[in-house]
Amino acid sequence: MTGPGAWDAFDIIARALVGLGVFLIAVGTVGLIRLRDAYLRINAVAKAAALGVVCVLLGVMFWNPQPLTVATLLLAVLLQLFTAPLAGYAAGRAAHRSGVPRVAGTDPDELGPHPDPAGAHDAGSGREGDGGGSTAAEGTGDGGTRSPGSLNG
Repeated sequence: MTGPGAWDAFDIIARALVGLGVFLIAVGTVGLIRLRDAYLRINAVAKAAALGVVCVLLGVMFWNPQPLTVATLLLAVLLQLFTAPLAGYAAGRAAHRSGVPRVAGTDPDELGPHPDPAGAHDAGSGREGDGGGSTAAEGTGDGGTRSPGSLNG
């Protein structure tokens, strides 16, 4: 069947991808409203919105398969897949550093302070190397309290 009302395979794929993208963005919006703390909300929005936007962009690519449009949309898809997870991570890390409370019963805080499993530190002496000499943390501007290579500082 051909004519103005006929759908071809590209049109069906485009409509399905755009519909899926809109659905994923809607799920992310529901997650933003319904989830209990900032960390869960950030996770829902970062994943659902990123995949939703990618699906919408791919659907537009199937609707208008011109070379310049395809190149532009593929670049936008790559940038979206690269930057959206990083933005979600940065927002979660900023919330953690700001002390945003977590809901009780969620997974353990992997960014918080860890007990020393090897027992390398004595209970009363602070960290190793406080008794003088040069340490790797000296000159950090925070009194030398950070561990070498620490990103929590």
